Amino acid sequence: MRRIRTRTVLAVTAALSLVFAAVSCSGAKTEYVDFPACGISLPVDRSAADKGLLVQSLGSDESEYPALYAFFQYIPALDAINAEMEKIADGEMTADLFNGFMEQAMLHYRQLALVYAVPREEYEESLHDGTQDAKPFSGMSRIGSRGGVVYLAKYWDVDAEGMDSEEKQCYEDCSREIRRAVKKAKFIDLEDRALPAASRGLPASVPAFTTFDVAGNPQTNQIFAQAELTVVNVWGTFCGPCIREMPELAEWNASLPAGVQLVGMISDIRSPDETESVAEARSILEGAGVTFTNILASDDLQLFLSGIQFVPTTFLVDGRGNIIGEPIIGADVKKYRKAVSDYLSGR
Repeated sequence: MRRIRTRTVLAVTAALSLVFAAVSCSGAKTEYVDFPACGISLPVDRSAADKGLLVQSLGSDESEYPALYAFFQYIPALDAINAEMEKIADGEMTADLFNGFMEQAMLHYRQLALVYAVPREEYEESLHDGTQDAKPFSGMSRIGSRGGVVYLAKYWDVDAEGMDSEEKQCYEDCSREIRRAVKKAKFIDLEDRALPAASRGLPASVPAFTTFDVAGNPQTNQIFAQAELTVVNVWGTFCGPCIREMPELAEWNASLPAGVQLVGMISDIRSPDETESVAEARSILEGAGVTFTNILASDDLQLFLSGIQFVPTTFLVDGRGNIIGEPIIGADVKKYRKAVSDYLSGR
């Protein structure tokens, strides 16, 4: 138990510092380092990495949006804390002791910056309806764009509580450096797994699956055989645009043409055992007047959903489970209606 817990502080440092491996072996003081998971290339200074600047990028299979995170960690202080933890004998590391060590460690760990790669349509919608001041864009400013992606950045103020003068200086230097680097960032192609589904393409069909709906009823891929055409709306309980379009989807569902059904797929809930999340989803749906079936994204659907990087994403499925046409990225019921109309008129 002691060894697992002792590694906790070290594990964060190791994971985040890997991105600078290519820089530290170079003779140049500053050079651009690519972070393709979020489509950014940063000019990083090796001396800042030595002082504790750590950068990590995540694709949207790991984060709500493709993102770049910058942190400060003061290694001398963290090494000292780990050394103290190593002195605790096996079996004597209580929860209170461990939490105390973690509180000490967090005094030497600070978030510096966050950059999101957001689909242009979703960003422009947030500007139109005034939600750019709400999560997840709160306090973020636009720093650039490339193709169908807009880049937004947020910085944290320096808070040097608990640091000595040497650590404080390193912290301030790293804060200035990441702001400089982001300001001079280049925007590059997102790597394949981080691209919107419309760019990568979904599989030809939805895989076989077993899951439950939010009411607790078992559901399988045979749900598609219940109609000639199914509109699948993939959404998340964290997604503002998804929630805001629910009342309109509920209204549309009441007037769907014969042979057409609407099914929601909740991307961030896998199992009915996630009772709090299921209750939240039910509250959202009931509040919007939704009566159509909403299924959970079970383990059987995870590989399929890895091809959907932004929610809401909506696509059509025929009675045999085949995907029809291209997925629609973003909340746009008018586009969903047109896609259904075009399919029915051309069948």
